[in-house]
Amino acid sequence: MTKRLSGVRLDTNTLQPGLTNGAFDVLNATIPDVSYLDLSGSWQFDQHLEIRAGIDNVFDTDPKIISNLITGSGTPNVFNTYDVLGRNVFIAGTVKF
Repeated sequence: MTKRLSGVRLDTNTLQPGLTNGAFDVLNATIPDVSYLDLSGSWQFDQHLEIRAGIDNVFDTDPKIISNLITGSGTPNVFNTYDVLGRNVFIAGTVKF
């Protein structure tokens, strides 16, 4: 499955002093779009055993780093919408008696 997050722009990034402090932030003006590829599968061996496995963020796409002036202090310097963990491999099983 592919997840795509569209790009965004900073709404308060304007030179109009009535809307903000009048400062224009070139570095944080936009966040580009990003796509993640996730793969997973499930295998039913018999009525008692099922195995699930997968990889999230196959290409290990990094989120754009954002200033803490926007995200706030004490938070990661990315928005939580983006994948901050990177590539994640998982495997799980279910056994029924």
